[in-house]
Amino acid sequence: PLESNAVPPIPLPEGRPPPEVTAPSSKRQLRVVEALNAKGFEFYGAYWCRYCDEQRRVLGKQASAAVAYVECDPGGLGAAPGLCKAAKIGAYPTWAAPDGRLFSGVRSLDDLEVLAGLRKAAPAKKPTTNKPPPVLQPSSP
Repeated sequence: PLESNAVPPIPLPEGRPPPEVTAPSSKRQLRVVEALNAKGFEFYGAYWCRYCDEQRRVLGKQASAAVAYVECDPGGLGAAPGLCKAAKIGAYPTWAAPDGRLFSGVRSLDDLEVLAGLRKAAPAKKPTTNKPPPVLQPSSP
């Protein structure tokens, strides 16, 4: 019990939030996040990670707020470092598929559409042979 002149304890902050995304989301960005969430994808990151911030900006304000996000830093808002460890997250940002596949690094909206099943991946380019051009003999005078 506290004495009447005792100072009540200061509540600890819930954690640091990531930087705010200010640009509004487009319909396309919202559709991508809705599809990623429906498929069970999760976005793992840390509030201090500039690449995670870049990934959130790819999504825009409303979509980045709606994405299934897991904060890996114990000092971050809503931190769940145990989930990050269990998912074997080794880099930020990482998108985790429900089957355990991990996709690390900042992903373009096109890439996220492929992960979400909204578009097919572009066909892989055929490898080019790095054959040097033929050597031409100098013409004689």
